[in-house]
Amino acid sequence: MSTSNNDDIPVPRLSYNTVSINYDGLDGKGQVLYLNTQCILVGLNDAPWMLFVTADFNQDEIINAIGDDLYEIKRLVVQSTFMAGNENIDIVSQIPDWLLAFKKLEMLKFEQIIVDELWLFRNLAIRELILKKIKYEDEDILADSILQFKELSAMIYDDSLSTVIIDKISLAKRDLKLTFEA
Repeated sequence: MSTSNNDDIPVPRLSYNTVSINYDGLDGKGQVLYLNTQCILVGLNDAPWMLFVTADFNQDEIINAIGDDLYEIKRLVVQSTFMAGNENIDIVSQIPDWLLAFKKLEMLKFEQIIVDELWLFRNLAIRELILKKIKYEDEDILADSILQFKELSAMIYDDSLSTVIIDKISLAKRDLKLTFEA
């Protein structure tokens, strides 16, 4: 994993059968609690803290290994694939239903995901939302979905989010920190 310049979110990348993990953003205190080609669970102090999953991951595998503590994570990253070089591949997946079991999420990131059902997460205390290379059907519905996040204080987005959505959100939530990342 490597860390992005603008935030402290490790970026998992699998290359063949090797994973590289950089815990600098976690002050070197992180550890891998669970790992396969569709899931990386990072822990702090032996407790699940951040989960990286592909949309195709089967939650039963990790529940058998970790247990219900999995649902205590604070940060969740959902992306289509971890494979190195996916930046130029247009793989897009749906939001998995089982993600709604997480009740303590504070940060949520979707990359290469169809986010038409983002509104399903509206009752969580999400403070930071990151949307990269996303797809959606209706601009108004997506903007309204984002506006339903009551605790949201920061949103990071790329050019997959239209200016219509950004304008609507910025007018309705003036205290929301909006950050564009290419």
